[in-house]
Amino acid sequence: MKTQTKIFYTSVLFLIYIFSLSNTVLSQPVTEWVQRYNSPGNYDDDLIDMVIDKEGNTYITGNTGNPLNIVTLKYSSSGNLLWSRTYNGPANRDDEAVKIAVDDSGFVYVAGKTFNPQEFTNYLLIKYSTNGDLIWQREISNGDSTTDVPRDMILDDYSNVYIIGSGYQCFLNCFGDYMTVKYDRNGNLKWKRFYHGEGYFSNYGWTLALDNFGRVIVSGKSADINNTYYNATVVYDANGSFIRKINIDSAEVRRLETDQSNNLYIGGFKKSPELPVNSDIFLNKYDSTGHLLWNKFYGSNNTSQNRSDYLSWMHLDAQELNMYLIGYGDINNQIGWDYILIKSNISNGDSLWKKGYVPVNNSDNYAVQLAVDRFNNVYITGSSNYNTPYYRFLTVKYDSVGNFIWSADYLNILFYNHYGKRVAVDSTNSVLVGGTSYGPESSSNDIVLIKYSQITSVQNISNQIPEEMRLFQNYPNPFNPETKINYELPNDVFVKIIIYDALGREVKILLDEFKVAGRYNVTFRGESLPSGVYYYRFSAKGEAGNFMLTKKMLLLK
Repeated sequence: MKTQTKIFYTSVLFLIYIFSLSNTVLSQPVTEWVQRYNSPGNYDDDLIDMVIDKEGNTYITGNTGNPLNIVTLKYSSSGNLLWSRTYNGPANRDDEAVKIAVDDSGFVYVAGKTFNPQEFTNYLLIKYSTNGDLIWQREISNGDSTTDVPRDMILDDYSNVYIIGSGYQCFLNCFGDYMTVKYDRNGNLKWKRFYHGEGYFSNYGWTLALDNFGRVIVSGKSADINNTYYNATVVYDANGSFIRKINIDSAEVRRLETDQSNNLYIGGFKKSPELPVNSDIFLNKYDSTGHLLWNKFYGSNNTSQNRSDYLSWMHLDAQELNMYLIGYGDINNQIGWDYILIKSNISNGDSLWKKGYVPVNNSDNYAVQLAVDRFNNVYITGSSNYNTPYYRFLTVKYDSVGNFIWSADYLNILFYNHYGKRVAVDSTNSVLVGGTSYGPESSSNDIVLIKYSQITSVQNISNQIPEEMRLFQNYPNPFNPETKINYELPNDVFVKIIIYDALGREVKILLDEFKVAGRYNVTFRGESLPSGVYYYRFSAKGEAGNFMLTKKMLLLK
Protein backbone atom coordinates (compact mmCIF):
# COMPACT_ATOMS: atom_id res chain seq x y z
CA MET A 1 0.00 0.00 0.00
CA LYS A 2 2.84 2.40 0.88
CA THR A 3 4.50 1.58 -2.44
CA GLN A 4 1.27 2.37 -4.38
CA THR A 5 0.86 5.65 -2.47
CA LYS A 6 4.45 6.61 -3.21
CA ILE A 7 3.95 5.82 -6.92
CA PHE A 8 0.74 7.89 -6.95
CA TYR A 9 2.38 10.97 -5.43
CA THR A 10 5.42 10.59 -7.67
CA SER A 11 3.11 10.50 -10.70
CA VAL A 12 1.27 13.61 -9.52
CA LEU A 13 4.54 15.50 -9.03
CA PHE A 14 5.70 14.39 -12.47
CA LEU A 15 2.47 15.66 -14.06
CA ILE A 16 2.81 18.98 -12.24
CA TYR A 17 6.36 19.25 -13.57
CA ILE A 18 5.24 18.46 -17.13
CA PHE A 19 2.45 21.05 -16.93
CA SER A 20 4.87 23.66 -15.62
CA LEU A 21 7.20 22.92 -18.51
CA SER A 22 4.37 23.29 -21.03
CA ASN A 23 3.40 26.62 -19.48
CA THR A 24 7.02 27.78 -19.76
CA VAL A 25 7.12 26.74 -23.40
CA LEU A 26 3.79 28.49 -24.00
CA SER A 27 5.05 31.74 -22.51
CA GLN A 28 8.27 31.92 -24.54
CA PRO A 29 8.19 34.14 -27.64
CA VAL A 30 9.08 32.86 -31.11
CA THR A 31 11.78 34.66 -33.09
CA GLU A 32 10.05 35.46 -36.39
CA TRP A 33 13.12 37.02 -37.98
CA VAL A 34 16.37 38.88 -37.33
CA GLN A 35 17.53 41.59 -39.73
CA ARG A 36 21.02 43.05 -39.65
CA TYR A 37 21.89 46.22 -41.53
CA ASN A 38 25.48 46.55 -42.75
CA SER A 39 25.88 49.71 -44.80
CA PRO A 40 27.66 49.77 -48.18
CA GLY A 41 31.38 50.03 -47.59
CA ASN A 42 31.12 47.92 -44.44
CA TYR A 43 31.10 51.02 -42.23
CA ASP A 44 30.11 51.05 -38.58
CA ASP A 45 26.33 51.37 -38.16
CA ASP A 46 24.66 52.34 -34.91
CA LEU A 47 20.94 52.42 -34.07
CA ILE A 48 19.90 55.59 -32.22
CA ASP A 49 16.09 55.52 -32.30
CA MET A 50 13.21 53.37 -33.59
CA VAL A 51 9.41 53.64 -33.99
CA ILE A 52 6.65 51.59 -35.62
CA ASP A 53 3.53 52.70 -37.50
CA LYS A 54 -0.04 51.38 -37.38
CA GLU A 55 0.67 48.98 -40.30
CA GLY A 56 3.50 47.33 -38.39
CA ASN A 57 6.33 48.89 -40.40
CA THR A 58 9.47 49.73 -38.43
CA TYR A 59 11.50 52.92 -38.87
CA ILE A 60 15.07 53.23 -37.64
CA THR A 61 17.46 56.14 -37.60
CA GLY A 62 21.10 55.94 -36.68
CA ASN A 63 24.64 56.73 -37.72
CA THR A 64 26.87 55.27 -40.40
CA GLY A 65 30.11 55.98 -42.26
CA ASN A 66 33.33 57.84 -41.54
CA PRO A 67 32.77 60.74 -41.10
CA LEU A 68 29.36 59.94 -39.68
CA ASN A 69 26.21 60.27 -41.78
CA ILE A 70 22.59 59.85 -40.70
CA VAL A 71 20.99 56.65 -41.98
CA THR A 72 17.22 56.08 -41.95
CA LEU A 73 15.67 52.66 -42.62
CA LYS A 74 12.13 51.40 -43.18
CA TYR A 75 11.30 47.69 -42.70
CA SER A 76 8.01 45.96 -43.46
CA SER A 77 6.20 43.84 -40.88
CA SER A 78 7.72 40.75 -42.54
CA GLY A 79 11.27 42.09 -42.13
CA ASN A 80 11.93 43.29 -45.68
CA LEU A 81 14.02 46.45 -46.01
CA LEU A 82 11.72 48.77 -47.99
CA TRP A 83 14.15 51.67 -48.28
CA SER A 84 17.25 53.24 -46.78
CA ARG A 85 18.32 56.88 -46.94
CA THR A 86 21.59 58.52 -45.95
CA TYR A 87 22.16 62.19 -45.14
CA ASN A 88 25.61 63.76 -45.55
CA GLY A 89 25.74 67.46 -44.65
CA PRO A 90 27.42 70.15 -46.79
CA ALA A 91 30.49 70.34 -44.52
CA ASN A 92 31.15 66.60 -44.99
CA ARG A 93 31.70 66.29 -41.24
CA ASP A 94 29.99 64.16 -38.61
CA ASP A 95 26.18 64.25 -38.89
CA GLU A 96 24.43 62.41 -36.07
CA ALA A 97 20.86 61.17 -35.59
CA VAL A 98 18.89 61.90 -32.42
CA LYS A 99 15.22 60.99 -32.90
CA ILE A 100 12.71 59.63 -35.41
CA ALA A 101 8.92 60.03 -35.60
CA VAL A 102 6.16 59.05 -38.04
CA ASP A 103 2.87 60.92 -38.39
CA ASP A 104 -0.56 59.44 -39.16
CA SER A 105 -0.04 59.99 -42.90
CA GLY A 106 3.18 58.00 -42.94
CA PHE A 107 5.57 60.94 -43.26
CA VAL A 108 8.90 60.38 -41.52
CA TYR A 109 10.70 63.04 -39.47
CA VAL A 110 14.33 62.69 -38.40
CA ALA A 111 16.05 65.05 -35.99
CA GLY A 112 19.80 65.23 -35.63
CA LYS A 113 22.78 67.53 -35.74
CA THR A 114 25.01 68.58 -38.63
CA PHE A 115 28.14 70.68 -39.06
CA ASN A 116 27.87 74.04 -40.81
CA PRO A 117 30.70 75.55 -42.95
CA GLN A 118 31.88 77.57 -39.93
CA GLU A 119 32.72 74.27 -38.17
CA PHE A 120 29.91 74.52 -35.62
CA THR A 121 26.94 72.18 -35.28
CA ASN A 122 23.29 73.01 -35.99
CA TYR A 123 20.01 71.27 -35.28
CA LEU A 124 18.92 69.28 -38.32
CA LEU A 125 15.35 68.30 -39.25
CA ILE A 126 14.58 66.06 -42.25
CA LYS A 127 11.18 65.06 -43.63
CA TYR A 128 10.74 61.99 -45.87
CA SER A 129 7.66 60.67 -47.65
CA THR A 130 6.29 57.24 -46.85
CA ASN A 131 8.36 55.97 -49.82
CA GLY A 132 11.56 57.58 -48.57
CA ASP A 133 11.56 60.60 -50.89
CA LEU A 134 13.17 63.70 -49.38
CA ILE A 135 10.48 66.38 -48.95
CA TRP A 136 12.50 69.03 -47.14
CA GLN A 137 15.34 69.53 -44.68
CA ARG A 138 16.03 72.38 -42.28
CA GLU A 139 19.01 73.52 -40.23
CA ILE A 140 18.39 75.46 -37.03
CA SER A 141 21.11 77.54 -35.41
CA ASN A 142 21.64 79.79 -32.41
CA GLY A 143 24.04 81.85 -34.54
CA ASP A 144 27.03 81.33 -36.80
CA SER A 145 29.51 80.80 -33.96
CA THR A 146 27.49 78.41 -31.85
CA THR A 147 27.38 74.71 -31.14
CA ASP A 148 23.78 73.48 -31.10
CA VAL A 149 23.00 69.96 -29.87
CA PRO A 150 19.43 68.54 -30.12
CA ARG A 151 18.28 65.89 -27.64
CA ASP A 152 14.61 65.08 -28.22
CA MET A 153 11.78 65.56 -30.72
CA ILE A 154 8.01 65.14 -30.64
CA LEU A 155 5.08 65.62 -33.06
CA ASP A 156 1.62 66.95 -32.27
CA ASP A 157 -1.67 65.84 -33.88
CA TYR A 158 -1.17 68.35 -36.72
CA SER A 159 2.36 67.12 -37.52
CA ASN A 160 3.98 70.21 -36.06
CA VAL A 161 7.50 69.31 -34.93
CA TYR A 162 9.10 70.33 -31.63
CA ILE A 163 12.80 69.88 -30.81
CA ILE A 164 14.63 70.48 -27.52
CA GLY A 165 18.35 70.61 -26.94
CA SER A 166 21.08 73.10 -26.14
CA GLY A 167 22.57 76.07 -27.96
CA TYR A 168 26.11 77.02 -26.90
CA GLN A 169 27.89 80.34 -27.34
CA CYS A 170 31.56 79.35 -27.49
CA PHE A 171 34.31 81.97 -27.20
CA LEU A 172 36.76 81.66 -24.28
CA ASN A 173 34.21 79.39 -22.61
CA CYS A 174 31.00 77.71 -23.72
CA PHE A 175 27.71 78.77 -22.12
CA GLY A 176 24.61 76.87 -23.12
CA ASP A 177 20.90 77.60 -23.16
CA TYR A 178 17.91 75.34 -23.61
CA MET A 179 16.94 75.84 -27.26
CA THR A 180 13.37 74.86 -28.20
CA VAL A 181 12.03 75.16 -31.75
CA LYS A 182 8.67 74.56 -33.42
CA TYR A 183 8.24 73.78 -37.12
CA ASP A 184 5.00 73.20 -38.99
CA ARG A 185 4.47 70.23 -41.29
CA ASN A 186 5.67 72.25 -44.30
CA GLY A 187 9.01 73.08 -42.73
CA ASN A 188 8.22 76.65 -41.70
CA LEU A 189 9.84 77.81 -38.46
CA LYS A 190 7.02 78.95 -36.15
CA TRP A 191 9.17 79.98 -33.20
CA LYS A 192 12.48 79.48 -31.41
CA ARG A 193 12.92 80.00 -27.67
CA PHE A 194 15.87 80.01 -25.25
CA TYR A 195 16.10 79.41 -21.52
CA HIS A 196 19.29 80.87 -20.04
CA GLY A 197 19.05 79.84 -16.40
CA GLU A 198 20.23 81.90 -13.46
CA GLY A 199 23.96 82.24 -14.10
CA TYR A 200 26.56 82.28 -16.83
CA PHE A 201 26.81 78.53 -16.89
CA SER A 202 25.59 75.81 -19.21
CA ASN A 203 21.98 74.65 -19.37
CA TYR A 204 21.28 71.30 -21.00
CA GLY A 205 17.86 70.73 -22.59
CA TRP A 206 17.06 67.02 -22.44
CA THR A 207 13.42 66.04 -23.05
CA LEU A 208 9.98 67.48 -23.82
CA ALA A 209 6.23 66.76 -23.82
CA LEU A 210 2.96 68.37 -24.99
CA ASP A 211 -0.38 68.71 -23.23
CA ASN A 212 -3.96 69.13 -24.49
CA PHE A 213 -3.73 72.92 -24.26
CA GLY A 214 -0.97 72.82 -26.86
CA ARG A 215 1.57 73.79 -24.25
CA VAL A 216 5.17 72.72 -24.74
CA ILE A 217 7.01 71.47 -21.66
CA VAL A 218 10.80 71.16 -21.84
CA SER A 219 13.15 69.90 -19.16
CA GLY A 220 16.82 69.40 -18.52
CA LYS A 221 19.69 70.50 -16.29
CA SER A 222 20.40 74.10 -15.31
CA ALA A 223 22.94 75.91 -13.12
CA ASP A 224 22.37 78.62 -10.51
CA ILE A 225 24.69 81.54 -9.69
CA ASN A 226 26.81 79.20 -7.55
CA ASN A 227 27.23 76.81 -10.50
CA THR A 228 25.12 74.22 -8.66
CA TYR A 229 23.03 72.12 -11.01
CA TYR A 230 19.32 71.44 -10.60
CA ASN A 231 16.41 70.46 -12.82
CA ALA A 232 14.56 73.27 -14.57
CA THR A 233 11.30 72.44 -16.37
CA VAL A 234 9.98 75.27 -18.54
CA VAL A 235 6.41 75.59 -19.88
CA TYR A 236 5.56 77.55 -23.05
CA ASP A 237 2.15 78.10 -24.62
CA ALA A 238 1.38 77.04 -28.21
CA ASN A 239 2.81 80.33 -29.52
CA GLY A 240 6.06 79.97 -27.59
CA SER A 241 5.23 82.45 -24.81
CA PHE A 242 6.79 81.64 -21.44
CA ILE A 243 4.25 80.48 -18.82
CA ARG A 244 6.22 79.17 -15.85
CA LYS A 245 9.27 77.32 -14.61
CA ILE A 246 9.46 74.41 -12.16
CA ASN A 247 12.69 73.69 -10.27
CA ILE A 248 13.73 70.41 -8.61
CA ASP A 249 16.97 70.55 -6.64
CA SER A 250 19.80 68.08 -7.37
CA ALA A 251 17.67 66.18 -9.87
CA GLU A 252 18.48 64.57 -13.22
CA VAL A 253 15.25 64.41 -15.26
CA ARG A 254 14.91 61.75 -17.94
CA ARG A 255 11.24 61.71 -19.01
CA LEU A 256 8.08 63.83 -19.00
CA GLU A 257 4.48 62.63 -19.37
CA THR A 258 1.12 64.44 -19.45
CA ASP A 259 -2.43 63.09 -19.07
CA GLN A 260 -5.83 64.11 -20.46
CA SER A 261 -6.37 66.44 -17.48
CA ASN A 262 -3.11 68.23 -18.35
CA ASN A 263 -1.35 67.01 -15.24
CA LEU A 264 2.42 66.87 -15.66
CA TYR A 265 4.66 64.00 -14.50
CA ILE A 266 8.40 64.56 -14.15
CA GLY A 267 10.59 61.48 -13.70
CA GLY A 268 14.28 61.02 -13.10
CA PHE A 269 16.69 60.33 -10.28
CA LYS A 270 18.08 62.44 -7.45
CA LYS A 271 19.75 62.15 -4.07
CA SER A 272 17.52 60.38 -1.57
CA PRO A 273 16.48 62.33 1.55
CA GLU A 274 17.16 59.22 3.63
CA LEU A 275 20.44 57.62 4.70
CA PRO A 276 22.52 56.35 3.06
CA VAL A 277 22.52 59.22 0.57
CA ASN A 278 22.15 57.45 -2.79
CA SER A 279 20.41 58.42 -6.00
CA ASP A 280 16.85 57.10 -6.11
CA ILE A 281 14.27 57.11 -8.87
CA PHE A 282 11.68 59.84 -8.31
CA LEU A 283 8.35 60.87 -9.83
CA ASN A 284 6.63 64.23 -9.28
CA LYS A 285 3.06 65.10 -10.29
CA TYR A 286 1.90 68.68 -10.96
CA ASP A 287 -1.56 69.94 -11.88
CA SER A 288 -2.24 72.10 -14.95
CA THR A 289 -1.33 75.27 -13.03
CA GLY A 290 2.06 73.93 -11.93
CA HIS A 291 1.03 73.10 -8.36
CA LEU A 292 2.88 70.09 -6.90
CA LEU A 293 0.36 67.34 -6.07
CA TRP A 294 2.85 64.77 -4.81
CA ASN A 295 6.46 63.65 -5.10
CA LYS A 296 7.65 60.11 -4.56
CA PHE A 297 10.97 58.29 -4.25
CA TYR A 298 11.24 54.68 -5.41
CA GLY A 299 14.42 53.28 -3.92
CA SER A 300 15.51 49.66 -4.25
CA ASN A 301 15.19 49.12 -0.47
CA ASN A 302 18.64 47.54 -0.55
CA THR A 303 21.02 49.63 1.52
CA SER A 304 23.56 46.89 2.20
CA GLN A 305 25.77 47.88 -0.74
CA ASN A 306 25.08 51.64 -0.69
CA ARG A 307 23.90 51.50 -4.33
CA SER A 308 21.92 53.98 -6.39
CA ASP A 309 18.96 53.55 -8.75
CA TYR A 310 18.63 55.30 -12.11
CA LEU A 311 15.57 55.95 -14.27
CA SER A 312 15.85 55.19 -18.00
CA TRP A 313 12.25 55.45 -19.26
CA MET A 314 8.66 55.77 -18.09
CA HIS A 315 5.24 55.31 -19.68
CA LEU A 316 1.68 56.23 -18.67
CA ASP A 317 -0.83 53.46 -19.45
CA ALA A 318 -3.74 54.04 -21.83
CA GLN A 319 -6.28 54.10 -19.00
CA GLU A 320 -4.24 56.83 -17.24
CA LEU A 321 -4.28 54.91 -13.98
CA ASN A 322 -0.67 53.82 -13.62
CA MET A 323 2.84 54.89 -14.51
CA TYR A 324 5.45 52.29 -15.41
CA LEU A 325 9.06 53.26 -14.69
CA ILE A 326 12.19 51.32 -15.61
CA GLY A 327 15.87 51.73 -14.95
CA TYR A 328 18.70 49.92 -13.26
CA GLY A 329 19.85 49.56 -9.69
CA ASP A 330 20.23 46.88 -7.04
CA ILE A 331 17.13 45.06 -5.82
CA ASN A 332 18.40 41.47 -5.67
CA ASN A 333 21.43 42.18 -3.47
CA GLN A 334 23.97 41.06 -6.07
CA ILE A 335 27.27 42.60 -7.13
CA GLY A 336 26.04 43.82 -10.53
CA TRP A 337 23.14 45.97 -11.68
CA ASP A 338 19.54 44.75 -12.04
CA TYR A 339 16.71 45.73 -14.33
CA ILE A 340 14.21 47.72 -12.24
CA LEU A 341 10.48 47.92 -13.04
CA ILE A 342 8.08 49.96 -10.91
CA LYS A 343 4.32 50.32 -11.26
CA SER A 344 2.97 53.47 -9.61
CA ASN A 345 -0.61 54.59 -8.95
CA ILE A 346 -0.82 58.09 -10.43
CA SER A 347 -3.63 59.21 -8.09
CA ASN A 348 -1.25 59.30 -5.12
CA GLY A 349 2.12 58.11 -6.44
CA ASP A 350 2.21 54.98 -4.30
CA SER A 351 4.21 52.07 -5.66
CA LEU A 352 1.89 49.15 -6.45
CA TRP A 353 4.79 46.79 -7.00
CA LYS A 354 8.49 46.83 -7.73
CA LYS A 355 10.44 44.15 -9.59
CA GLY A 356 14.12 43.53 -10.11
CA TYR A 357 15.28 41.20 -12.86
CA VAL A 358 18.71 39.63 -13.11
CA PRO A 359 19.22 36.42 -15.16
CA VAL A 360 22.38 35.41 -13.30
CA ASN A 361 23.86 36.89 -10.14
CA ASN A 362 26.99 39.03 -10.39
CA SER A 363 26.04 40.23 -13.87
CA ASP A 364 25.36 43.78 -15.06
CA ASN A 365 21.94 44.43 -16.59
CA TYR A 366 20.96 47.84 -17.95
CA ALA A 367 17.31 48.49 -18.85
CA VAL A 368 16.98 51.16 -21.54
CA GLN A 369 13.39 51.38 -22.83
CA LEU A 370 9.95 49.89 -22.22
CA ALA A 371 6.72 49.42 -24.14
CA VAL A 372 3.23 48.60 -22.85
CA ASP A 373 0.65 46.66 -24.89
CA ARG A 374 -3.13 47.02 -24.84
CA PHE A 375 -3.38 44.49 -22.00
CA ASN A 376 -0.87 46.50 -19.93
CA ASN A 377 1.81 43.85 -20.26
CA VAL A 378 5.22 45.48 -19.97
CA TYR A 379 8.21 44.81 -22.24
CA ILE A 380 11.71 45.99 -21.32
CA THR A 381 14.83 45.85 -23.44
CA GLY A 382 18.43 46.60 -22.65
CA SER A 383 21.69 44.72 -22.26
CA SER A 384 23.20 42.05 -20.01
CA ASN A 385 26.62 40.42 -19.69
CA TYR A 386 25.43 37.28 -17.92
CA ASN A 387 27.54 34.14 -18.50
CA THR A 388 29.90 35.99 -20.89
CA PRO A 389 32.36 38.89 -20.72
CA TYR A 390 30.33 40.58 -23.47
CA TYR A 391 26.87 42.11 -23.55
CA ARG A 392 23.79 40.71 -25.26
CA PHE A 393 20.30 42.04 -25.97
CA LEU A 394 18.01 41.17 -23.07
CA THR A 395 14.25 41.64 -23.43
CA VAL A 396 11.80 40.68 -20.67
CA LYS A 397 8.02 40.68 -20.27
CA TYR A 398 5.91 41.19 -17.15
CA ASP A 399 2.13 41.12 -16.91
CA SER A 400 0.07 43.95 -15.44
CA VAL A 401 0.26 42.59 -11.88
CA GLY A 402 4.03 42.13 -11.93
CA ASN A 403 4.35 38.44 -12.79
CA PHE A 404 7.42 37.56 -14.85
CA ILE A 405 6.29 36.03 -18.18
CA TRP A 406 9.35 35.51 -20.36
CA SER A 407 12.83 36.65 -21.32
CA ALA A 408 14.57 36.58 -24.69
CA ASP A 409 18.17 37.41 -25.50
CA TYR A 410 20.22 37.88 -28.64
CA LEU A 411 23.92 37.10 -28.97
CA ASN A 412 25.83 36.73 -32.24
CA ILE A 413 29.19 35.04 -31.62
CA LEU A 414 30.78 36.91 -34.56
CA PHE A 415 30.38 40.16 -32.64
CA TYR A 416 31.50 41.23 -29.20
CA ASN A 417 28.87 43.39 -27.55
CA HIS A 418 25.17 43.69 -28.34
CA TYR A 419 23.16 46.57 -26.90
CA GLY A 420 19.36 46.55 -26.97
CA LYS A 421 18.13 50.13 -27.29
CA ARG A 422 14.49 50.22 -28.41
CA VAL A 423 11.37 48.06 -28.03
CA ALA A 424 7.86 48.37 -29.49
CA VAL A 425 4.69 46.25 -29.66
CA ASP A 426 2.57 46.19 -32.83
CA SER A 427 -1.17 45.62 -33.27
CA THR A 428 -0.70 41.84 -33.49
CA ASN A 429 1.15 41.85 -30.15
CA SER A 430 4.43 41.05 -31.84
CA VAL A 431 7.48 42.58 -30.17
CA LEU A 432 10.10 44.54 -32.13
CA VAL A 433 13.54 45.01 -30.56
CA GLY A 434 16.25 47.18 -32.07
CA GLY A 435 19.86 47.78 -31.16
CA THR A 436 23.48 47.56 -32.25
CA SER A 437 26.02 44.74 -32.51
CA TYR A 438 29.59 45.90 -31.98
CA GLY A 439 32.19 43.85 -33.79
CA PRO A 440 35.93 43.36 -33.29
CA GLU A 441 38.37 45.77 -34.95
CA SER A 442 38.43 43.60 -38.06
CA SER A 443 34.65 43.84 -38.40
CA SER A 444 32.08 46.63 -38.46
CA ASN A 445 29.16 47.40 -36.18
CA ASP A 446 25.68 46.52 -37.44
CA ILE A 447 22.16 47.71 -36.73
CA VAL A 448 19.97 44.80 -35.58
CA LEU A 449 16.17 44.47 -35.69
CA ILE A 450 14.40 41.44 -34.19
CA LYS A 451 10.73 40.50 -34.35
CA TYR A 452 9.25 38.16 -31.74
CA SER A 453 5.76 36.72 -32.04
CA GLN A 454 3.97 35.58 -28.93
CA ILE A 455 2.16 32.26 -28.75
CA THR A 456 -1.54 32.93 -29.06
CA SER A 457 -3.54 31.88 -26.02
CA VAL A 458 -4.96 28.37 -26.27
CA GLN A 459 -8.15 27.50 -24.42
CA ASN A 460 -9.01 24.01 -23.22
CA ILE A 461 -12.77 23.90 -23.87
CA SER A 462 -13.41 20.42 -22.44
CA ASN A 463 -11.75 17.91 -20.13
CA GLN A 464 -13.52 15.07 -21.92
CA ILE A 465 -11.10 12.88 -23.90
CA PRO A 466 -12.06 12.76 -27.63
CA GLU A 467 -12.15 9.45 -29.44
CA GLU A 468 -10.21 10.63 -32.50
CA MET A 469 -7.94 13.40 -33.75
CA ARG A 470 -10.02 16.14 -35.41
CA LEU A 471 -9.43 19.57 -36.91
CA PHE A 472 -12.48 21.77 -37.47
CA GLN A 473 -13.15 24.57 -39.92
CA ASN A 474 -12.30 27.94 -38.45
CA TYR A 475 -15.21 30.09 -37.28
CA PRO A 476 -16.21 32.65 -38.36
CA ASN A 477 -15.19 32.17 -41.95
CA PRO A 478 -14.84 34.59 -43.73
CA PHE A 479 -13.45 36.61 -40.80
CA ASN A 480 -12.21 40.10 -39.90
CA PRO A 481 -9.94 40.43 -38.02
CA GLU A 482 -9.99 37.30 -35.84
CA THR A 483 -11.21 33.72 -36.05
CA LYS A 484 -11.06 30.60 -33.87
CA ILE A 485 -9.64 27.21 -34.83
CA ASN A 486 -10.91 24.20 -32.85
CA TYR A 487 -9.18 20.84 -32.60
CA GLU A 488 -9.47 17.62 -30.58
CA LEU A 489 -6.69 15.37 -29.26
CA PRO A 490 -7.31 11.79 -28.09
CA ASN A 491 -3.68 11.49 -26.90
CA ASP A 492 -0.90 13.67 -25.53
CA VAL A 493 1.00 15.07 -28.53
CA PHE A 494 3.13 17.92 -29.80
CA VAL A 495 0.91 20.26 -31.82
CA LYS A 496 1.94 22.77 -34.46
CA ILE A 497 -0.37 25.11 -36.38
CA ILE A 498 1.17 27.22 -39.15
CA ILE A 499 -0.60 29.89 -41.22
CA TYR A 500 0.29 30.23 -44.93
CA ASP A 501 -0.76 32.72 -47.58
CA ALA A 502 -2.16 31.75 -50.99
CA LEU A 503 1.37 31.46 -52.43
CA GLY A 504 2.42 28.99 -49.76
CA ARG A 505 4.57 31.46 -47.82
CA GLU A 506 4.65 31.04 -44.07
CA VAL A 507 2.81 33.90 -42.36
CA LYS A 508 2.82 32.90 -38.71
CA ILE A 509 3.51 29.99 -36.39
CA LEU A 510 0.28 30.07 -34.41
CA LEU A 511 1.05 27.19 -32.07
CA ASP A 512 4.06 24.97 -31.38
CA GLU A 513 3.90 23.11 -28.05
CA PHE A 514 3.10 19.94 -26.15
CA LYS A 515 -0.64 19.46 -25.38
CA VAL A 516 -2.39 16.85 -23.27
CA ALA A 517 -5.48 15.05 -24.58
CA GLY A 518 -8.57 17.25 -24.74
CA ARG A 519 -10.59 19.75 -26.79
CA TYR A 520 -9.01 23.14 -27.59
CA ASN A 521 -9.45 26.30 -29.56
CA VAL A 522 -6.86 28.86 -30.60
CA THR A 523 -7.44 32.41 -31.86
CA PHE A 524 -5.82 33.78 -35.01
CA ARG A 525 -5.72 37.54 -35.57
CA GLY A 526 -5.14 39.03 -39.01
CA GLU A 527 -5.05 42.80 -38.44
CA SER A 528 -1.69 43.24 -40.16
CA LEU A 529 -2.53 41.02 -43.16
CA PRO A 530 -4.25 41.96 -46.44
CA SER A 531 -7.55 40.40 -47.49
CA GLY A 532 -7.25 37.05 -49.21
CA VAL A 533 -7.15 33.29 -48.93
CA TYR A 534 -5.03 31.76 -46.17
CA TYR A 535 -4.37 28.18 -45.10
CA TYR A 536 -3.80 26.71 -41.67
CA ARG A 537 -1.86 23.47 -41.43
CA PHE A 538 -2.38 21.36 -38.30
CA SER A 539 0.19 18.70 -37.40
CA ALA A 540 0.39 16.47 -34.32
CA LYS A 541 3.18 14.08 -33.35
CA GLY A 542 2.94 11.50 -30.58
CA GLU A 543 3.48 7.87 -29.63
CA ALA A 544 0.35 6.83 -31.53
CA GLY A 545 1.70 8.31 -34.77
CA ASN A 546 1.56 11.52 -36.77
CA PHE A 547 -1.43 13.49 -38.03
CA MET A 548 -1.52 16.37 -40.53
CA LEU A 549 -4.39 18.28 -42.13
CA THR A 550 -4.71 21.64 -43.93
CA LYS A 551 -7.82 23.82 -44.24
CA LYS A 552 -8.60 27.04 -46.08
CA MET A 553 -9.92 30.30 -44.59
CA LEU A 554 -10.82 33.71 -46.00
CA LEU A 555 -9.87 37.10 -44.55
CA LEU A 556 -12.17 39.88 -45.78
CA LYS A 557 -11.56 43.50 -44.75
